Amino acid sequence: AVVSTQSTGGDNMKLDSIVAYLPKNAKPFATSIITSVTSGTNVQEFIESYTELTDPQYTQLLVKKLDKKKERNMVFAQKQSLLEQLKTEENSANLLNMACNLIFIKQHSTLLHVPGRCTSAVVKHISRDFTGPQLETINASLGAVVAELREESKMTEEQKQALRDLVTEVLFGKQTDEQ
Repeated sequence: AVVSTQSTGGDNMKLDSIVAYLPKNAKPFATSIITSVTSGTNVQEFIESYTELTDPQYTQLLVKKLDKKKERNMVFAQKQSLLEQLKTEENSANLLNMACNLIFIKQHSTLLHVPGRCTSAVVKHISRDFTGPQLETINASLGAVVAELREESKMTEEQKQALRDLVTEVLFGKQTDEQ
């Protein structure tokens, strides 16, 4: 799983009060969903519990799959939006998050929405396909963002441009200045 969340006791109290409104036979599945989401460890348990909970015998929830054509259009529009933002973004943490999202879209043809605190997990996931200079660039960018967040140093303009170039290379292939 790419995303891991941390929850406070107060959040669980709110979720438990929601579970109380469900039919008795649905409560174990809802509780299992809450446990798997808040612990962030068992994706398979979440999927199984979610499938059971959305079964018509337990709840009247209707879950529709996205229309593939609409989904493609949505992914394309988000990709174009991120590409435009990437060109002008100055905040290094946002820049890295956008770069990771664009690379993830290229690798998996689907959108990714995660909070910034999960960026290192996303970098780990997307960098499995990288070798040599690409791997060095993405890891150096992550290191620079972490250092900047710790107020140890700032990400240089060269590092930001290297990250932008990496995204361009991954999305469109090798680009030269002459093109």
